[in-house]
Amino acid sequence: MSGDKGDKILRARPAATKIGLGVRTFYREISLGNIPKGIPITDRAVGWRESTLDRIISDREKGLRSSTDIVSEKRKPGRPRKLPVGDDADTDEDTAARWAREEGNAYPAR
Repeated sequence: MSGDKGDKILRARPAATKIGLGVRTFYREISLGNIPKGIPITDRAVGWRESTLDRIISDREKGLRSSTDIVSEKRKPGRPRKLPVGDDADTDEDTAARWAREEGNAYPAR
């Protein structure tokens, strides 16, 4: 079905709209491997076959993959831990860097 002559090729915005996602979420799912990469149309443009998008929709209807699973894999809940101030403040300058490593955040220590 993906090689049919009547199969349209859709660019990113219409393809994302067809499967009910925003463009950023659409590209995030591509980077996670949940949606195949597009086929080249020109040197700088890609598109997705309508039949491929239909297959993605039918897979989701069967419960094979949901967009909420993708968000939970990508992001951790909550904000980074704040440094204590006042009497509880640690004078060690490496504390912020150590906490950043423990929390998985990439902000530098002051």
